[in-house]
Amino acid sequence: MKKKPTLYVIIICLWTCCLAVLGFAFSWLIIGLNDYSAVKKAFVIALLTINTIVLAVLWFGSIKDFVFSVSYAVLRKKLNDKYADIKESSDRSASKKVRIDPQKRAPRTFALLYVQRF
Repeated sequence: MKKKPTLYVIIICLWTCCLAVLGFAFSWLIIGLNDYSAVKKAFVIALLTINTIVLAVLWFGSIKDFVFSVSYAVLRKKLNDKYADIKESSDRSASKKVRIDPQKRAPRTFALLYVQRF
């Protein structure tokens, strides 16, 4: 399937929306850490940062797969028509190809490929 640039724009926009939700949740969690000591705050913030980054990367892959699957489902008929045209033209061109008989001697260009040089 040919991936259009519009699909990538949709993916980036959806991922940006997800990042906004993650950033909002991350900021609210950080704001709620007032009652902890400095060491505990640093440890919790480090874990939350790692968790947020991992979620963002995993969500990007999931959104990408989802958008490509939906676009294929929507554009399936159009793609099948294009593949049918390609198959039809390749069937016509296959009958015009020169076939090499294995019993006969291979053309000189193929023989040159197998010559060993010492």
